[in-house]
Order: sequence, then C-alpha cells, then structure tokens
Amino acid sequence: RRGLGLEFHQLREFREGDSLRQIDWKATARQRTPIAREYQDERDQQIVFMLDCGQHMRSQDDELSHFDHALNACLLLSYVALRQGDAVGL
Repeated sequence: RRGLGLEFHQLREFREGDSLRQIDWKATARQRTPIAREYQDERDQQIVFMLDCGQHMRSQDDELSHFDHALNACLLLSYVALRQGDAVGL
C-alpha cells in the first residue's frame, strides 16, 4: 500500500492534490517539471514489549493489579500489530 509512510518508494510526476511537502526539489530542477516523492507504509516491523514485574506493579487500583492492566494493554497492542502484519515479542 502506498501512502505517507517513511519508506521511500519512487519518484513520479507531481499530481493535482499532492502535498507540496512531497516535491523532490532536486529532481524537479533536473527534470524542469514538478516531481513528487512517493512513500509506502512500513510493514513487517519487529515490536518488542517489555513489562515491569517489580514489586510496585503488584499494587491494585481495583480488581486488577497494575501488572494486569499493563499486560492487558500489551495484549491489545500485540493483537493490533499482528493484524497489521508485524512481528511481536514480549
């Protein structure tokens, strides 16, 4: 999928509706016509979550400990990352 990600994909002719930020000024000067940079979304990222298992994480706000809340957040973020095609570790 092409978009506004950080990974460079290609140069192409500037089109109506493109952001001025996409213009590659050096290529535009060489070609003497506006040239835009196109990026693609980054995929296949490796994401590692680290959980604090210290004594302070055992305290509780309600029925769950701070550790349980943090673990639930990691599980939810892991689910989203895996659905997007990224690798997840804990």
